[in-house]
Amino acid sequence: MNVINCFKLLFMVKSMMSKGRGFGQKMRLSAKIMGLAALIWFLIRVIPKPSRAAYPCQRTAFPLATAFVIWFAGLAGSCISFKKAKSYARQSRYKLTVGFAVLAIAFLAWFAIRSSNMSFADIVAPREIELQQNPTTGPLVSPRAVVSIVRSQKATAIEIDSLEIESMVRQAVAMAGGLDSLIRDGYTVVLKPNLIATAILDDNYYPTNELLPKKVNAVTTDYRVIQAVVHLIREKNPHGKIYIMEGSGIGATRDNMKKMGWLDITGVDEFICLDKACGAWRDKTAKELVKVSLPEGKALYTAARNEYYLNRIYHEADVVISLPVLKTHSNAAVTGAVKNVGIGATPINIYGASTTRQWRVDTINHGGANNTNLHDWIHDYYLCRPVNFAVMDALTGMENGPTPVKSDPVSLRRKNTRCILASSDPVALDAIESLIIQVDPMRVRHLMKLYNDGAGCADPRYIRVAGVRVDQIKDRYLNAGNYACYNDFNPPIAAVDSFKFDGNSLHLGLTVEAKVKKVEIAVEGTFIDPIVVSDFGNFTVNLGKGVSDPSCVKVYVYDSYLNCTILGLGTTGVRETKNPEDFILLQNYPNPFNPVTTITFTLSARANVSLKIYDLLGREVATLLDKELPAGNHSQVWNAINIPSGEYLCRLQANSVVDTCKLILVR
Repeated sequence: MNVINCFKLLFMVKSMMSKGRGFGQKMRLSAKIMGLAALIWFLIRVIPKPSRAAYPCQRTAFPLATAFVIWFAGLAGSCISFKKAKSYARQSRYKLTVGFAVLAIAFLAWFAIRSSNMSFADIVAPREIELQQNPTTGPLVSPRAVVSIVRSQKATAIEIDSLEIESMVRQAVAMAGGLDSLIRDGYTVVLKPNLIATAILDDNYYPTNELLPKKVNAVTTDYRVIQAVVHLIREKNPHGKIYIMEGSGIGATRDNMKKMGWLDITGVDEFICLDKACGAWRDKTAKELVKVSLPEGKALYTAARNEYYLNRIYHEADVVISLPVLKTHSNAAVTGAVKNVGIGATPINIYGASTTRQWRVDTINHGGANNTNLHDWIHDYYLCRPVNFAVMDALTGMENGPTPVKSDPVSLRRKNTRCILASSDPVALDAIESLIIQVDPMRVRHLMKLYNDGAGCADPRYIRVAGVRVDQIKDRYLNAGNYACYNDFNPPIAAVDSFKFDGNSLHLGLTVEAKVKKVEIAVEGTFIDPIVVSDFGNFTVNLGKGVSDPSCVKVYVYDSYLNCTILGLGTTGVRETKNPEDFILLQNYPNPFNPVTTITFTLSARANVSLKIYDLLGREVATLLDKELPAGNHSQVWNAINIPSGEYLCRLQANSVVDTCKLILVR
């Protein structure tokens, strides 16, 4: 249920309660009973087995329930102690009186400190986590990573067949730089797909008899995506080894591989199951394992004492390629190319819960504020053997991931994404995946820590997205890992102030709102190399060739979440539209003005028109129009008599077309 629906429900309940006092009393009594029942259920489930606090349903309740228990215990202890102190004072037993009075104060202090520590503030992370990879000097930087996104034109993911999937994978890999510099004939290549479970789970995370479909199930990597990657590698590596390696979280891995069609994949030398190929149970000296320690100062997960155990083939492979699924994660917020190996590549005999329960949540601490322990573990384990390339199965995305629960049907949680993503920088791929699924990568601790350690780029400012834009496929995702989510889906406000061509150079001046973080320039549909990350009001880029027609150039303006506004050069900044016949021409006179200016615009066809004024922080200052208008010339007067002097942006939207211009108010 999203926030809007929650408010609707609250208003509905309030309206119903206002219709009769008796009904309202019943509703309040029902709410108290349900709240008490929920608290009792939380205590019954979590106290006997604390690891259950990591379950998605319990994680949501944990901060509130725990804070209430602490509040109640502190208040009760304080009241009892004060009552005892009062009783002993009447009996002139002053030592006991003072003792219980001190105890009462101690209970109050403990309650105040602990309840504040357990507040909802704990589930809100800072916008940036110790960001150390600072921007380079100057406004222009080359992309630090490329992430490709290829999308099918089919209406639904289930319509995409094997031939198209192979074509999408090949295109995505090529756009991300290809495999030529990575793979040589004779290499050992390990592919690590995602096979956490193959059936719908009950509320205790045990599999039911309801199996997932083999194709586009949003939980496991589609076998057709794996097959396409194997074909690509075998072409470059005809005599080398290709291994598919996985350790399921729930169920025997080889059985799961068979159920999902993996064992029918051709061109593979061996399917390595991490529950069978890593030695005896809890034998850290097994020949199939390698113990790895990170350089001093790099290890974050203190409980491991800087000792991590990896499958030997995985650790010694020439190339490791991660093949994750696009989905949210209830603890880590996002699960992608990094977490796919940071948890999924761990040997079961060392990190599994038991010989019959393979998942790692009982042995790898998933808790802490914002699940810090889990993020630190993922960071450390990934650094032990970084991934060389990643291809993401985004045929269908999954919210409320990473596993399907019967009470929350996966059929209702799948998104019709229809994409394949690829990158030679798995950290960058996960940062872009995060934005697609409504997660801010700057709040995902393991991505930011890996970025700071130079293991990849997690800052969207420096990532070039090739193919489909992020804002064209991003969606709102339900996610129990809400500490890392964002809610801004609005494109930034920007306008072209001036431009000038000088040989191969373009001198450009923009007016943008404060949330703008980067600008890219495309010539005839192709991005030029530098990304502009500052000085948006005045910068110069080399286009690589002389340009005489301004219509060949488009300016892409992004905020932190890669919401995008596309500007053309000239008197207008026209957002892309599927209908080239739709256009609007926006300008104002006088400019600068004090305090009245007339805004004029032309519509090519009848349209629903919105005309608004914003300041440079993106705050709405005035709404001048919000109605349907016919084709033709129109004007609107803005009297800014009570508005402070400064620069403002006028934004006109007519159906799907957007135009902006800058207004200068001078007192």
